[in-house]
Amino acid sequence: MKQPLSLREASPSDERRLSDLRMAVMAEDFKRHGLEDSRAREYFHKNFISSLTYVIEWEHTFVGCVAVKPAEGGDLLETFYIKPEFQGKGIGSEVLRFLIQKSYVKGKKLSLAVFQGSPARQFYEKFGFQIEQEDSFIAHLSLEYDESCDRY
Repeated sequence: MKQPLSLREASPSDERRLSDLRMAVMAEDFKRHGLEDSRAREYFHKNFISSLTYVIEWEHTFVGCVAVKPAEGGDLLETFYIKPEFQGKGIGSEVLRFLIQKSYVKGKKLSLAVFQGSPARQFYEKFGFQIEQEDSFIAHLSLEYDESCDRY
């Protein structure tokens, strides 16, 4: 990853701040789908594993987080949030390129889910993620790593 961007493993003390970030970034999606804040927070806290979550910092400033977990047939990009004021600056693209090219992803499928109507879907599709399955609530996307992914 290019400097001044860095990833550091999250600690248990980061959990609240990352939950707050999720609530801020996903507020429109939660509202559109009628999800209560308490339910959204509960889901995050239930699934938070600090050793699989990374805090994203830009010039030593907290800008987001990402979590990649082992899943059947590959890895699951479960959490990926960039603070709104840092979106559109290439930070998310750089982090996603890093994850795609990281050696543990090579040869594996990288999967994720986005709410229907989320602008995040176009972001992932730009990187070659394709729909595996969708319903009225969630779209499941994945990227099979191959040599063509080296273009990122």
